[in-house]
Amino acid sequence: MPDRARQPVTANSRNTIAANTGRQCPSVIGFVHINKAGGSSMLKSLRACCREKMIQNLADGDEHGQELSVRAPSIRKLKQAGERSRTGSSPSRRRRKSTDVVGHGGPGGLSGRGGSAGGGRGADAGGRKKLNFFHASAYRQQDYFGDAAWDEAFTFALVRNPWARQVSMFTFLLTTGQCGERADTDPVVAKRCQNERMLPKAGSWITDETQRERAVREFRGWLVRLNEKYPPGHPLEYMVGSMAHGNDKDPWFNASQVSWLVDGKGKLLVDEVIKLEELSQKWLQGALCDDSLLMSQVNPSIHGHYSDYYDDNTQRILVSYMQRDIERFNYTFERQPK
Repeated sequence: MPDRARQPVTANSRNTIAANTGRQCPSVIGFVHINKAGGSSMLKSLRACCREKMIQNLADGDEHGQELSVRAPSIRKLKQAGERSRTGSSPSRRRRKSTDVVGHGGPGGLSGRGGSAGGGRGADAGGRKKLNFFHASAYRQQDYFGDAAWDEAFTFALVRNPWARQVSMFTFLLTTGQCGERADTDPVVAKRCQNERMLPKAGSWITDETQRERAVREFRGWLVRLNEKYPPGHPLEYMVGSMAHGNDKDPWFNASQVSWLVDGKGKLLVDEVIKLEELSQKWLQGALCDDSLLMSQVNPSIHGHYSDYYDDNTQRILVSYMQRDIERFNYTFERQPK
């Protein structure tokens, strides 16, 4: 299959892409779940409408995996190659080295750049370490399945205004995330939240409207501490945007959302990138050919407008990490009308 250049596009260009690729309704779907960009909600919708089409089912051992391998020839070949490697015949072209483990790693789920990623979840039918798909980058997924299988799938991702995403992440981590109530009862988690995520101690001030000034102050302090511990270019810079999730095996993975979607040369590896702010149920139904598909909302964060949380200094700090997102996806910092 000839290689096609992938360019970032908006929801409105779906018909153009369909015409260029000859794809009308996708038979195989690949999704890159960038944290705090609407990914959990999207996954819930995908599982409700299209579970039998999701490429990760093949590796997860899902009941639909066999059916999926019949739908896509390149995926069927990948599966057969994996089965041969398991029985001692010719190995899969993409088979990993025994040291190339994908997943969460290191003490407390962290791993240094290029170190052992750890946290593999058993092996797939081909004997390869299973990929933690929930937050696997496009490159991690493409590398796992092979170029042909990934190219055959309809692949997409959601991105979000980086200033809004950071505020949402802060609130999520201190409420629904592990640095909320769990940190109150688990001293190991509490230490990790304080020393690695650089977060303050959770409290009612996070979502209480009457304590909004404290929430703003704590958020700004958090960004300053992150910047001091993980300045741009630091091996663990990605900690400003997320945990590693095994993606730190790739030296270009950093705090930006772009780094989830490209290879080492900066080539975009998904068919479509949709800005969360422009996502509509109409696009979702059209792209996946399911008029009954409904958009879900999972892990919503409770906070004020993102612009209230930044001062000039913290705006500059975030831009120093997210400049690629701002430029590539044309995001701007917008004040909420008073």
